[in-house]
Amino acid sequence: MENSQSKEIVKSLPSKIGRPSKYSKTIVQNILEALSKGMSIRGALKQEQITWRTWRKWMDKYELRTSYVQAKQDGIDYTIADVTSLARETVEKAANKEIDLATVKAVDNYIKHKQWAASKLAPQQFGNDKQMVSITNGDGQKLEIEWQK
Repeated sequence: MENSQSKEIVKSLPSKIGRPSKYSKTIVQNILEALSKGMSIRGALKQEQITWRTWRKWMDKYELRTSYVQAKQDGIDYTIADVTSLARETVEKAANKEIDLATVKAVDNYIKHKQWAASKLAPQQFGNDKQMVSITNGDGQKLEIEWQK
């Protein structure tokens, strides 16, 4: 009799214990869309109120890594295209004397920052043409190797 009562108790327990998951395809799509438009992962997760730890678990559990990498690459491409448009607009406005030199310099700094970030995030595509490795031995002698992309 005890055995049948314990089986009934076990059947009445919920199958999962703990808080329900926030996971939804909509949240994942929103995060990937934000990444593909150049938003940082921190910004996208904050917007959806998801922690980095939760996102990493979802990437493994729901096999999202490929989509994540693609969205990040799309975001880099989107940012570079945006920078190109901004540069064209700035040149046109400067030629028409619609903006002052301080604004041109500010835009120049912004563009250089975005180019630098792209070169770090996707060095094969947006990095410098010349790559160099420098190795120093115990005597302080340097061996430098340079190559072109």
